[in-house]
Amino acid sequence: MSTSPSNEDETYTHYGEGDDATYTAHPSPSGVGMLEGPSDGVRVGAYELLERVGSGGMGQVFIARNVEDGADGEGGELVALKWLGHDRGNSLHRFKREFRVLADVRHENLVHLHELVVLENSRAFFTMELLDGRHFHKYVRGRARDSELPNLIRLRRALRQLVAGVRHLHANECVHRDLKPSNVLVTQEGRVVILDFGLISDRESHAMTLSPRGVLMGTPAYIAPEHAARDRADKPADIYAIGVMLYLCLSGRLPFMGSPLDMLTDKQQKDAPDVAALVPRVPADLASLCARLLSRDPGERPTASELFAILDGDADSPEAANSSPTAAARYALGLASRERVLEGLGEAFARLPQGPVQLHLRHGQDPVKGALLDHFFDELREREGEDPGQPTMLLRGRCHARESVPYKGIDQIVDALTLQLCNASEALRQSLEPTSVAPLLQMFPVLNSVWIPDRLPLYGAEKNELRAFGVAALREVLVRAAEQFAVVVCIEDFHWAERDGAQLLTELFHSTDSPRVLLVVSYDPSVPSEALEQLEQAAELAHSGAQVLELPPLPAEEAIALARALVGERLDGLSPEQQRARLDGYVERARGDTFHLSQLILDDLEGAPPGESVTQMVIRRVLALPPRQRQLLAITAACDGRSSPTLLSACVEGAIDAELDALVHATLLRREDRDHVELAHHSIPEVVLSEFEGAELQTMHQSIADAQRSMEGARLDAIAHHLELAGAHAEAIQAYARAGEAAGEALAFSLSASLFQRALTLIHASGGASEAEQRRAIERQLSEQLVNAGRAREAVEVLLRMAEDSEPEQASAYREQAGQLYIQTGRVPEGLEQLAPTFAKLGETVPRSRLGSVLLLLWRRLRLRLRGLRYTPRPADAVPPERLEHLDTLLSTYTGLTHEETLLAVMFHARYFQLALDTGEPARLSRGFTYEAVIQLSRGNEATSRAHIQTARELIANQDSPQFEAAIDYTEYFCMTLRHEWREVAERWPRLIDGLEGAPGVQYIRGVSASRYSYTLVTLGQYRELDTRAAPWMQLTQELGLQREDAILSAMVGVARLVLDPTDEDRGIRSMLERARRWDTAHYSLPHFHVTLADIARMLCRGEYRAALEACERAQVESKRWRLDMFELVRMSLVELHGRTCAAALAEASDSERATLQARALADAKVLRSSPRAMYRGQADVIEAALCSSRGQQARVLELWNSAAEAFEAAGMRGHLAALDLRRAERQSGRQGEDARARAQAYFDAQRITARERFARLFVPI
Repeated sequence: MSTSPSNEDETYTHYGEGDDATYTAHPSPSGVGMLEGPSDGVRVGAYELLERVGSGGMGQVFIARNVEDGADGEGGELVALKWLGHDRGNSLHRFKREFRVLADVRHENLVHLHELVVLENSRAFFTMELLDGRHFHKYVRGRARDSELPNLIRLRRALRQLVAGVRHLHANECVHRDLKPSNVLVTQEGRVVILDFGLISDRESHAMTLSPRGVLMGTPAYIAPEHAARDRADKPADIYAIGVMLYLCLSGRLPFMGSPLDMLTDKQQKDAPDVAALVPRVPADLASLCARLLSRDPGERPTASELFAILDGDADSPEAANSSPTAAARYALGLASRERVLEGLGEAFARLPQGPVQLHLRHGQDPVKGALLDHFFDELREREGEDPGQPTMLLRGRCHARESVPYKGIDQIVDALTLQLCNASEALRQSLEPTSVAPLLQMFPVLNSVWIPDRLPLYGAEKNELRAFGVAALREVLVRAAEQFAVVVCIEDFHWAERDGAQLLTELFHSTDSPRVLLVVSYDPSVPSEALEQLEQAAELAHSGAQVLELPPLPAEEAIALARALVGERLDGLSPEQQRARLDGYVERARGDTFHLSQLILDDLEGAPPGESVTQMVIRRVLALPPRQRQLLAITAACDGRSSPTLLSACVEGAIDAELDALVHATLLRREDRDHVELAHHSIPEVVLSEFEGAELQTMHQSIADAQRSMEGARLDAIAHHLELAGAHAEAIQAYARAGEAAGEALAFSLSASLFQRALTLIHASGGASEAEQRRAIERQLSEQLVNAGRAREAVEVLLRMAEDSEPEQASAYREQAGQLYIQTGRVPEGLEQLAPTFAKLGETVPRSRLGSVLLLLWRRLRLRLRGLRYTPRPADAVPPERLEHLDTLLSTYTGLTHEETLLAVMFHARYFQLALDTGEPARLSRGFTYEAVIQLSRGNEATSRAHIQTARELIANQDSPQFEAAIDYTEYFCMTLRHEWREVAERWPRLIDGLEGAPGVQYIRGVSASRYSYTLVTLGQYRELDTRAAPWMQLTQELGLQREDAILSAMVGVARLVLDPTDEDRGIRSMLERARRWDTAHYSLPHFHVTLADIARMLCRGEYRAALEACERAQVESKRWRLDMFELVRMSLVELHGRTCAAALAEASDSERATLQARALADAKVLRSSPRAMYRGQADVIEAALCSSRGQQARVLELWNSAAEAFEAAGMRGHLAALDLRRAERQSGRQGEDARARAQAYFDAQRITARERFARLFVPI
């Protein structure tokens, strides 16, 4: 192979203009994924392409002119325009990173980048300065032949500039990773410019493992030995590449020759040949330096700063003095080593192998928080570097105040995950792919670059079901990732999260199958936040209590160290005592506020007056700024304190790099990352925006909106917000509506609803009649999203508003929908009122009184009995559509009424069942038989009930309908519950609930089944099981908007929490009862019954017997009034509860009260004993035993307790049995007492019940 350096990157395409101006681009394999590029003369964005000057793997480079700039139509300056040439994998992301990483890292020896533009279909380009120059080695060597020295003055000057550029990159935590002569130009003026950052990495890219171990990136001749060994290319790799360039410039040869494989192998096994042996008279310092740079040990190579000092002889050169503070300096100054917090983060990570870990970092407006987390993530990456056998996956995101993106906070976590998977192996991507990926891709379209949607869509799934499936899929991905990596998920500033994001976070990490990850959530507790409240409630419900770390004010000694770092060498002329006194003064006045500290030091150094407050200092410093810098601050403030250099540049029309550097140097602005800047203190917005008149502010917001609309990927909600503040309400309404539609498509229902609501608010404020149709369209979408979000009562209000302003036919449809939602949420009278026109149209009668309901029910049941249950099956397509709609209306009505207005439900069902029998459509007829099975069971006709269940199954035997099968299973298990078949149904419910997970169209049945199963678990005393399952079940009912079932679950979980609480503080049940009482209907229904059970259990534990009796008697009256007592389970449960309460009250009753209580308790026991159910006989024995105990009949007490124990054993009621065993152990001696105590102990240990006497007192009063 020729020794000519022209072969250094032979797989790359070289191009040039004459012999001078050249660029290179990265390779792509065989043109795979290449996009058809533009041709000369066409226009892309604001640029006209004049000439293509080169092409490569990543795309093409053109000379272009900005035709929208300049005067007289001549256009603006010439630029180099780099066009993205292919759509492989994550190429667009890498292309954007190439621009963004360097956009804010300005230096004379780095090419200046101008603008990034992303067009439709992911076509993208960016512009940069157009250079006229030569490759580095050609410039240095000139006409020197191989083995001849070049002009050493030219070499030293060019090498010094090259190192200055690399030093600046490294200081800003960037690594080029592809340094070589063709990526370094020298202009005619002698300016050295580093180009082509397609492989660059920065701090964030390391966090996202953009260059994982095992992936070789770069040009073989210049790749460092450690990277050739498949290690990550870090800063020493750039130093090695400089060494190869120096070797090439000195000798005209590369240090290693041969094929790419030979070069990669040799540099790992051999030292580079001594350049002095190849070229006589090589200066000793350059030969020695070349050897150090080419060392196989990265640790022996100098850093860029050390190398610059060697070449320059003065590290404090003009370049260093004139550059803005580097990212590394800012990072070091911000850290301030809050050791306790860092130790807490490290300890939390160390606990990760044991299971999921959650940590909350509470902070104020202290900017140190970000630096602390940076430091923590750096430590994790260093740990992985030292021990590759323990790989980590670091996912980091942040919530921002004014963003309204779907799943705020989590969206950035998914972005980070996507980035890592795009750069991972196919095997890893496949191993993490969830079972059902399509719903996840709908929630987070960015993952389309990782996985292909399911071939078979989830037909029949409701939107809220799709969201539940998407959440489950994301949880599955994290669970699988945690099997291969130590996963850390960090979400900063969670106080700015919104309802959808908070709900998603709780669903992912507060469930029984939470992924084994370290979740770090940082937030400012002083900011009112619904998301924080939701997070705390979910943590309490799931018992996933997070460790809380407080970020305290800056300690004095750390503040001194920070002040010293900020001051630098400016106090060198003072004695140590004087320096310390000056630093102490700064720290005392700052009082732990790092921003205040920096401002004090700047003011002192600039001779500003002392004694000002932070706000006064900010006002003075802002007012002293040049107008353009104040304008940039004002635009950032108008964007709620956070913006991007691209947006700022578009708003002020021109380059802003110098102004941004000045604002950062003045500590008024912070660079959050390469793409964003934010105000450094909360007082700045008020200061800068107060200078503007109202009209000026509107103009500013309009310019921001205009700039955002010209930017690809700008958020519609942000554009709408600025248009609203600009007074452009018509445009803002449209933008809010489009943003709402996009959020709805991503299944972020609450966010979608809030955006539609904002659009409606603007419409109502404008009061224009011409906007009526637009308003109705937005209201329709709003009502749909509210229903999807489980906010049915709010949706009803919207539907009724729409009905008032619609044509009669459409108004009737809106009222029908509102009526069904009313009934679903327990507002029966209101629902029937809205459904009245629909029923009238169908020819159905709705009774106006309770007597009328009874009479109509009797009449319809009689007609049904006379008709009989004969039917002729007919397929649905043979039935008139209006008849099917008629049946569906009746079905949804009586289903909603079932647990609210039992009498009306049975009445409507009788009419439905008769029509279904007449019609013969199997699916609807099956639903009729299942409900009839419940009615027959409530009348004691168990055989008929079982037969109806069997008939329902036969009707759908030939239909592939999981929904109908699940409905029949639910009804069968509900009937088993009513028959007190506790042991059997305890096995069936979980199979149904777990078996339906992920199935479309049946999640409603899952939620209802979970609420019924919760009662079974309480009855059987399986409190730990209920407590464990509570979080995912309640998340499901909340997500599906099943308010009735959520109330039942909350009440039963409250009982479990009461029993499991080791203290006498009933905090757990109180919070659950508060949640259950959100079901606040006027009539007594099934949720009220469950709340009664929980509330009276709480009162009995607290000894509030009188209040418990009153509550129980009210419940008995109300259950009779609303016919809920037709269910034996409800009726007898209230009887037992009343009798047990009377028996418990005897212990503190007066003599005058005792006889009454005993008589009432005995009467209740008699009712219970009349039942054939073992459960009720056992409870009657317990009540009578308490009465005998009060009379001193101890022998009879033991006899009754033994009888009750047999009954509870037969029913499987382990909790009641354990309470009896504890009581019997107290009364029995010898082996019997020991055995009873041992049985009770085993139960209490299994359930983790520690307040055992309280438990026994609750169920077995004495």
